[in-house]
Amino acid sequence: MITSAVEGEGKTFTSLNLALSIARDPDYSITLVDGDVARPHLTRVLGAPNQPGLLDLLSDETLDPMDLVMPTNIETLSVLTTGHRHALSEELLSSERMARVAAELAEPDRHHIVLFDAPPVLAAPDAITLSHHVGQIVVVVKASSTLRQQVSAAVDQLNPDKAINMVLNQSLGGPGGDQYGGYYGYGYGEDH
Repeated sequence: MITSAVEGEGKTFTSLNLALSIARDPDYSITLVDGDVARPHLTRVLGAPNQPGLLDLLSDETLDPMDLVMPTNIETLSVLTTGHRHALSEELLSSERMARVAAELAEPDRHHIVLFDAPPVLAAPDAITLSHHVGQIVVVVKASSTLRQQVSAAVDQLNPDKAINMVLNQSLGGPGGDQYGGYYGYGYGEDH
């Protein structure tokens, strides 16, 4: 699950780019799920705002998850949109049906990854609810913008038994500046 503390951190950008990166590995396949049901930005970016998706699956037990997962022009990448809005979205996300849908999406084989683009933790309870159905959580933090207290408050709300990692987004500096090789304390190609 990819989330952030607050809006505007770049979690959807990170989700999409991570999914594309994993899809390039010939040993893995990936299903990218838009789990941000309040603000389905990923669904809009993919140009599929009216397609049935996650909320439809959760509200209709007769639907098969694999029937709503959409292929893309990348053979190893498929997507599941948020689907149509539902008045009980929070309840649907916390339901037993959600646990079964998440398990079914991950079933194809052990080399299949399901990646949820979730809402920001401090903006919607859906992120905390979704976190119970995933194995790992990535929190996107926007450099020089997100307050430490916001990140701490978000992480404190997530299940501590899950693997929680962070991505620093939009960082323009760092040790050694922006030069290639700055990580090592020297600039590439410089004589020292």
